[in-house]
Amino acid sequence: MKSLLLFLIASLLITEIHAQTAPVYALPDAFNFDYTLTQTVAGNRTGDSAFFHFYYTRSGEYAAAEWSKNENKKGNLLIVLTRAGNVIVFNRREKQISIMNPHKLMTDMMGMLKWIRMDSLMAHLRRNPDHPEFHSAKSGKTKTLGSYTSTEYAVIGPKQTGSIWIANVDFPVQSDYFMNMFGTAMMSMMGNGAMSDKMSTHPLMQAMMQPKALITDIEMSDSAGNRKLSLHTVSLLASSTNISTQGFDVNDYSNMTLSEIFEAEMKRRNN
Repeated sequence: MKSLLLFLIASLLITEIHAQTAPVYALPDAFNFDYTLTQTVAGNRTGDSAFFHFYYTRSGEYAAAEWSKNENKKGNLLIVLTRAGNVIVFNRREKQISIMNPHKLMTDMMGMLKWIRMDSLMAHLRRNPDHPEFHSAKSGKTKTLGSYTSTEYAVIGPKQTGSIWIANVDFPVQSDYFMNMFGTAMMSMMGNGAMSDKMSTHPLMQAMMQPKALITDIEMSDSAGNRKLSLHTVSLLASSTNISTQGFDVNDYSNMTLSEIFEAEMKRRNN
């Protein structure tokens, strides 16, 4: 789940950015992947499902994701995360590629947060007695996913219960790239107090924070038994996938600050 949410956040940040700059990132002629993971996600509000396709490399040089309404249909946006810390977004409809450096943007955002009393906020959350504890434990159940074994964690929260399955694989997954980009800054915001201690020792969180930990299934329901979230793996295949960068206009923001990106976008909109 965390990798899906983080991909959605990244896409919202960069979907609408199209200013032209001199390329800095050495964009390859094509991105070549070794594994394809297909998952389906459904929520509680509608009966509709979305399909997510993730692409991985053995080397860990980069990973990618796209989503669509149909299992066999490509989405308009494809997002690539690189080990070097870049995010590359393909907009197939507009034939645009946009490049950003999330670590640089996070640094800018951390500078803005100095005006917010994050220490007071996090201290309040740590001592707030109104939220019951979140519990999880291995259920003892496992299942096979290709050549990997997925383990179930039973979850009990203040407003929902369910299960999350995690498999240890032999290639980096999206969460590894995001931890590389944001992990230090996020842990710094949380501090080294009771909250971070609980997260680091919590069985489920501990499993999710391990390198190459792939979430394969999620089934969560509220206290009345109504489905809140359902995620299931359709397939995980060792397959060669090549995504060409040819024929796209490239907008490279990898050396821009957050304010510079906003300025470039405003100029584009006013032209």
